[in-house]
Amino acid sequence: ALDAALAWVAQAGGNQLVALDPEASGGKVKKVSVQVKTDPLSIVKAVRINVRDGNGWRPVDTAPAGGIASADTDAAEVEFWAEAWDDKKNQVETLGSAIRPITQAAPVAVAAAEKPKAVEKAAPVADAPKENAQLKPANKEPEPNLVDEPAPKKNVGLRAVSYALIGAGIITAGVGTYFGVTSQSARSQILADQMAGTFSQQVLYDRDQARLGNARIANTLFVTAAAVAVIGVVLFIISG
Repeated sequence: ALDAALAWVAQAGGNQLVALDPEASGGKVKKVSVQVKTDPLSIVKAVRINVRDGNGWRPVDTAPAGGIASADTDAAEVEFWAEAWDDKKNQVETLGSAIRPITQAAPVAVAAAEKPKAVEKAAPVADAPKENAQLKPANKEPEPNLVDEPAPKKNVGLRAVSYALIGAGIITAGVGTYFGVTSQSARSQILADQMAGTFSQQVLYDRDQARLGNARIANTLFVTAAAVAVIGVVLFIISG
């Protein structure tokens, strides 16, 4: 069942929120937006954007229109993170967090370079000797046009993959816990039945072999969950 679920997610895509470029005017960010990029089961009904553009966090709840949810702001630099909810306000996806928010800033206005002033021509000198060369004004070096490079954007794609892998690791660990608990419970019952003598040794042996099979499955799932979670954490760190 777990393999089938993971294969379906790989084919259909999981829930994903992405940050859009901010709307800016007059050197300030006026609006930040997020997009519900993928929602294969159409379970996202509302988005809360938590904005910090002054003192503390300010939550803005909104229903996405065309898959896009926005929050108004008015600051040169804004931090925010978002969470998507279903119709019962269960959190189904997040983008960023209060600890690692997304930072967006208004683009810096670049002043136009001044045009070089026209060089006035020297008045001709009367009866100047022809062999004297006319003096030419020195050429001015053009002023450099300084343009601030935009800040590097965070790799949203890697961040989403890391969340998916960490979630898969948690699910795998949960399934492994189920098999582990089932194996331990079966062992206790087999010992009790052996002491009571209610079953033959062959039946007890067959039950014990089945229990060992569950234990091996649990160990395999625990190892897989740890490996997937480690990969997810590494991708989370790399995504910035």
